Amino acid sequence: MGFYSSYAWKKKRREIREYYSGKCAVCGCDGSAVHHVIPREIDSSLSFDDNNLIFLCDVCHKRAHLSIYSQDQLLKLARKE
Repeated sequence: MGFYSSYAWKKKRREIREYYSGKCAVCGCDGSAVHHVIPREIDSSLSFDDNNLIFLCDVCHKRAHLSIYSQDQLLKLARKE
């Protein structure tokens, strides 16, 4: 079973979506994706870290992968108080 199919990821994804009330953390539109700000390929220890996960809409998620938003910008939005 792959990471994104695992029960643990599905549970964490649901928690992050609920934290953001289903809205994109960048633009406020309806969100659809939980994004790893620091990619799992770079640091897998952050895979389930709330401070590294952010809920985004499709457009902002694509922009994040194109580095239109910096990691610092996204990490500030992802910080859990």
